[in-house]
Amino acid sequence: MRCAAILLGLAINTQIHVEQTLIVWIRQMAEAGDWYSFRRPLQAIVLAVTGIACIPPLRHVWRTGNRSPTPTCVHLALSGMGIVLAMLVLRGVSLHQTDWLLSIHAAGFSVGRWLDLMGVALVICGAVWASIAPRKF
Repeated sequence: MRCAAILLGLAINTQIHVEQTLIVWIRQMAEAGDWYSFRRPLQAIVLAVTGIACIPPLRHVWRTGNRSPTPTCVHLALSGMGIVLAMLVLRGVSLHQTDWLLSIHAAGFSVGRWLDLMGVALVICGAVWASIAPRKF
């Protein structure tokens, strides 16, 4: 149920771009509070904490693999959701280096767009797989 709520939130965000409004609001607070010039260390901390927070779930998925009682289709969908969430954080933090990396074009799309599409495709594949897979009761 929590995953469905997160996916709904991500879908709404995709349509109305809530994160952009939040970024502008935080930037205005930083400029008004006179700490805008010190934002780089905070951005690096957010990226580091996000990366560290991703390690346990990824480790669990990789270690359990097919031995897990959770179906592989769920792992696939969760991996896709993780990619979409990571892209949201990367865009939110907005370091010049990450912005540059995400804006590189390959095969007609930016790297950021490719990663977004890959995340959504994994979620869709996991959902389709779960819908056609035989149920184990």
